[in-house]
Amino acid sequence: MISITTYHSKFLKAESRAKVADLTSHMYSSYADGSIAVHDIFLQPDAAMLFQRTAFEQCIVMPVFGSVIVQQGGTMTEIAPGQLYGPFRGSAYDIKLVNPLSEEAINCLIIGMNTIDQYTTPSISDIHLTAKDRLENASGFAKHIRVGVYGSRIKGRVPLQRSDGAIFAYVVNGSFEVEERLMEYRDGLLLWHVEQIEFQSLSEAAIILFIECSPLK
Repeated sequence: MISITTYHSKFLKAESRAKVADLTSHMYSSYADGSIAVHDIFLQPDAAMLFQRTAFEQCIVMPVFGSVIVQQGGTMTEIAPGQLYGPFRGSAYDIKLVNPLSEEAINCLIIGMNTIDQYTTPSISDIHLTAKDRLENASGFAKHIRVGVYGSRIKGRVPLQRSDGAIFAYVVNGSFEVEERLMEYRDGLLLWHVEQIEFQSLSEAAIILFIECSPLK
């Protein structure tokens, strides 16, 4: 007897994202059924932005290009690509992001989730992006986050820790096919009730982000 895997999905196209912008910053937000949100933020040189969190979000900051200074309460921390910073819990403080560069724009992601493992003090997690054609797990509090940099036509597989789990795929650069769906620059795909997912890169220097999150009903 052939076993048929049944899972659910929600596809989030980049052009459908919510947008908030002013003269010095742009933020594009992808929301996946209240379980996860990815905020894609661009800051002009010397610019700053106050990120106001919703009550459910526990946030992680991930630079894409250029370093970013994160201010929360009386704490100021600078992080670079290859690092993540968080988690920020509750809504006691908003997060201020500052571009420390005077001549270049920067880009970072803020990942908001319902559930993160029991880490209460924000810290830096490393994720190695120099290895090509394989997924790399972040360390510490961000161990549920994986990032990969791929050449064209490279296949991969992502096993989930829980068979009833959910995972969010987000294309940082280039294009991919994920579970037979074409995903392009900054597209997102939420999958749940799935044990593993398969993907293939479709362009050079393609970067994909996978985030495991709480099971969905």
